[in-house]
Amino acid sequence: ANNNSGISSNNNNNVPIQKSDEASTDPSIGRNTITATDDSAKETRISEAKTANRAEHDGLQHHIASTLYAHPPDNSSSISSLLHSSAPAMIENHFDNCLHVKPEGSRKCSLLLSSTHLILEYDAGSDGLYEGEMTAVHEEAERHRLIQETKGKSREAVDIEVIKITEMLERRQKDIAAMRPRSIRWNLSELSHVYLRRYRLRDSSLEMFFIPSGGTSYGAFGLFSPATSLFIDFGPGREGNLRRDEAANGIMRRSPPQTIKQWPDKSHHFLHEQLSRLTMGWVEGRITNFDYLLHLNMLAGRSYNDLCQYPVMPWVLSNYTSEEIPDLTDRSNFRDLTKPMGALNPRRLRDFM
Repeated sequence: ANNNSGISSNNNNNVPIQKSDEASTDPSIGRNTITATDDSAKETRISEAKTANRAEHDGLQHHIASTLYAHPPDNSSSISSLLHSSAPAMIENHFDNCLHVKPEGSRKCSLLLSSTHLILEYDAGSDGLYEGEMTAVHEEAERHRLIQETKGKSREAVDIEVIKITEMLERRQKDIAAMRPRSIRWNLSELSHVYLRRYRLRDSSLEMFFIPSGGTSYGAFGLFSPATSLFIDFGPGREGNLRRDEAANGIMRRSPPQTIKQWPDKSHHFLHEQLSRLTMGWVEGRITNFDYLLHLNMLAGRSYNDLCQYPVMPWVLSNYTSEEIPDLTDRSNFRDLTKPMGALNPRRLRDFM
């Protein structure tokens, strides 16, 4: 600042600040004016510096978070958007026309594999509906028609009522389906078991079990729960079998070393080895009867995800008429395991002979 001329310069902004004539005649007033002006310029520079630092920090955060798997998959994404974005270099295998099989229903999907994740992208054309879900809605409406016709209503009145009910049921079901995810991702580092499976009598499916790092989903019981497993069918015919084997090999190569794997080219040896270990553990009393039966079901290809291959348990008890819990120390309450199912009693034996 030059007190004689009454001009103060800002070295950073190079903007001269002119003092009033009155300030130039009174040194004390001039000093006060210069001090106030310098403070204002200083605050301006500090504010600009903070703004610049914040912008730089935000840009750095955006750069860090812009990786493909920094966040859960976008439910609005699709196969085309994923494959035509910055992700193609990370997607190493792609299998379309697959079927995600679940107890409540099956959904068409595509399976994507990266080096660390398995991703399912559901068919956008299905609107989140399971296979046959709308057919069940129409069957319910038809059942209502039959009930109303038995009540003596006119055909025209019944038709109008059935149309309204059908529209209401369809709208409700579509609203439910709209809440279902359009894509799901699994971390391959959490993969614990991989098994080859059959679906609709075709050797074309895979079942995978995951142990989430945050604990099992819905408080489920790990290996024997559909909440932590994934059942995928790869289609009919020889092509479906080849696609299944290719996907199985790709998934198993990316899974941890401790994962139990049923390699396609070593399937029979795997089953024999697993069964021998399982039976020996049961004979030695290291596993319970219940766990032994569950593992037998699993090795036989049964699954909680496929209702046509649901796990089965042997018929052991014979007393199903008692109002109280049967006495488990009484042998008469148990089935005679020396006889097959068809010879449990004389009447059943006569029916089968």
